[in-house]
Amino acid sequence: MTDELQNLLDLYIDKFLDQEVVKKYLALEKELDTNEEIISLKNKLKEIKNKMLHCSQEEYQDLSIQYQKAKSEIENHPLVNNYNLLQEEVAKMIKHLEKTLKQEK
Repeated sequence: MTDELQNLLDLYIDKFLDQEVVKKYLALEKELDTNEEIISLKNKLKEIKNKMLHCSQEEYQDLSIQYQKAKSEIENHPLVNNYNLLQEEVAKMIKHLEKTLKQEK
Protein backbone atom coordinates (compact mmCIF):
# COMPACT_ATOMS: atom_id res chain seq x y z
CA MET A 1 0.00 0.00 0.00
CA THR A 2 1.40 3.37 -0.99
CA ASP A 3 1.78 6.20 1.48
CA GLU A 4 -0.73 8.25 -0.51
CA LEU A 5 -3.32 5.49 -0.34
CA GLN A 6 -2.66 4.93 3.36
CA ASN A 7 -3.06 8.65 4.05
CA LEU A 8 -6.32 8.71 2.10
CA LEU A 9 -7.59 5.69 3.98
CA ASP A 10 -6.62 7.22 7.33
CA LEU A 11 -8.45 10.42 6.37
CA TYR A 12 -11.61 8.49 5.50
CA ILE A 13 -11.44 6.51 8.74
CA ASP A 14 -11.00 9.69 10.79
CA LYS A 15 -13.92 11.38 9.04
CA PHE A 16 -16.04 8.27 9.45
CA LEU A 17 -15.34 7.98 13.17
CA ASP A 18 -16.06 11.70 13.58
CA GLN A 19 -19.61 11.33 12.24
CA GLU A 20 -22.26 11.91 14.92
CA VAL A 21 -24.19 8.75 14.01
CA VAL A 22 -21.03 6.63 14.39
CA LYS A 23 -20.24 8.21 17.75
CA LYS A 24 -23.80 7.49 18.95
CA TYR A 25 -23.60 3.93 17.64
CA LEU A 26 -20.32 3.21 19.44
CA ALA A 27 -21.57 4.80 22.66
CA LEU A 28 -24.80 2.79 22.53
CA GLU A 29 -22.84 -0.38 21.86
CA LYS A 30 -20.91 0.19 25.10
CA GLU A 31 -24.12 1.00 26.95
CA LEU A 32 -25.72 -2.27 25.82
CA ASP A 33 -22.75 -4.17 27.21
CA THR A 34 -23.14 -2.58 30.63
CA ASN A 35 -26.90 -2.02 30.94
CA GLU A 36 -28.14 -4.09 33.88
CA GLU A 37 -31.58 -4.68 32.39
CA ILE A 38 -30.16 -5.96 29.09
CA ILE A 39 -27.60 -8.12 30.90
CA SER A 40 -30.35 -9.57 33.07
CA LEU A 41 -32.53 -10.33 30.04
CA LYS A 42 -29.62 -12.00 28.22
CA ASN A 43 -28.83 -14.10 31.29
CA LYS A 44 -32.48 -15.08 31.55
CA LEU A 45 -32.41 -16.16 27.90
CA LYS A 46 -29.29 -18.27 28.47
CA GLU A 47 -30.83 -19.84 31.56
CA ILE A 48 -33.99 -20.81 29.68
CA LYS A 49 -31.90 -22.19 26.80
CA ASN A 50 -29.94 -24.34 29.25
CA LYS A 51 -33.12 -25.65 30.84
CA MET A 52 -34.49 -26.50 27.40
CA LEU A 53 -31.53 -28.79 26.78
CA HIS A 54 -32.25 -30.87 29.88
CA CYS A 55 -36.01 -30.97 30.26
CA SER A 56 -38.94 -33.25 29.59
CA GLN A 57 -41.19 -32.90 26.57
CA GLU A 58 -43.91 -31.30 28.71
CA GLU A 59 -41.53 -28.72 30.16
CA TYR A 60 -40.05 -27.92 26.76
CA GLN A 61 -43.19 -26.29 25.41
CA ASP A 62 -43.53 -24.02 28.43
CA LEU A 63 -39.83 -23.13 28.30
CA SER A 64 -40.13 -22.43 24.59
CA ILE A 65 -42.86 -19.88 25.29
CA GLN A 66 -40.74 -18.32 28.05
CA TYR A 67 -37.78 -18.19 25.66
CA GLN A 68 -39.79 -16.42 22.94
CA LYS A 69 -41.12 -13.93 25.48
CA ALA A 70 -37.63 -13.15 26.85
CA LYS A 71 -36.23 -12.87 23.32
CA SER A 72 -39.02 -10.47 22.40
CA GLU A 73 -38.31 -8.37 25.50
CA ILE A 74 -34.70 -7.96 24.38
CA GLU A 75 -35.55 -7.30 20.74
CA ASN A 76 -38.16 -4.69 21.67
CA HIS A 77 -36.12 -2.93 24.34
CA PRO A 78 -35.71 0.77 23.42
CA LEU A 79 -31.90 0.60 23.65
CA VAL A 80 -31.79 -2.41 21.35
CA ASN A 81 -34.18 -0.76 18.90
CA ASN A 82 -32.05 2.39 18.81
CA TYR A 83 -28.90 0.32 18.43
CA ASN A 84 -30.37 -1.60 15.50
CA LEU A 85 -31.44 1.62 13.75
CA LEU A 86 -28.01 3.16 14.21
CA GLN A 87 -26.37 -0.07 13.07
CA GLU A 88 -28.33 0.11 9.81
CA GLU A 89 -27.29 3.73 9.28
CA VAL A 90 -23.64 2.95 9.97
CA ALA A 91 -23.78 -0.04 7.60
CA LYS A 92 -25.11 2.24 4.83
CA MET A 93 -22.31 4.69 5.51
CA ILE A 94 -19.73 1.91 5.29
CA LYS A 95 -21.16 0.72 1.96
CA HIS A 96 -21.03 4.28 0.64
CA LEU A 97 -17.47 4.67 1.89
CA GLU A 98 -16.47 1.37 0.29
CA LYS A 99 -18.01 2.47 -3.02
CA THR A 100 -16.20 5.81 -2.84
CA LEU A 101 -12.87 4.17 -2.10
CA LYS A 102 -13.27 1.79 -5.05
CA GLN A 103 -13.95 4.73 -7.35
CA GLU A 104 -10.83 6.56 -6.15
CA LYS A 105 -8.49 3.63 -6.79
